[in-house]
Amino acid sequence: MSNEALQRAVEALFTARIVYVYSPGPCAGLAELMIYRMARFGLQLKKMAPSGHELLETLMHADQQDVLLVFGFVQLLPEIEVILDHAREANYQVILITDRLVYPRSQDADLYY
Repeated sequence: MSNEALQRAVEALFTARIVYVYSPGPCAGLAELMIYRMARFGLQLKKMAPSGHELLETLMHADQQDVLLVFGFVQLLPEIEVILDHAREANYQVILITDRLVYPRSQDADLYY
């Protein structure tokens, strides 16, 4: 990851009204740690439900002032597809972090790492 790419992510996170964190399954610990650490900087972060209507309830409140940070490891989950689709409608930024060199629909994220 280049320094410029990292700076874009930092700027997006620090200027967001709310940072929603989607980190399902084995990635859940990453969300908890990030929320804990970033709260020290006064950021407003919210962990999203892993699936179902609770996920949709959270998405309903996201708007163009917000950022969704998505941890998408191994495979593209249907929930991540919903987040990416909704991002285009609601016009919020999506930062996608993955462990794959090629990730389906990565082009739909604003920032991809």
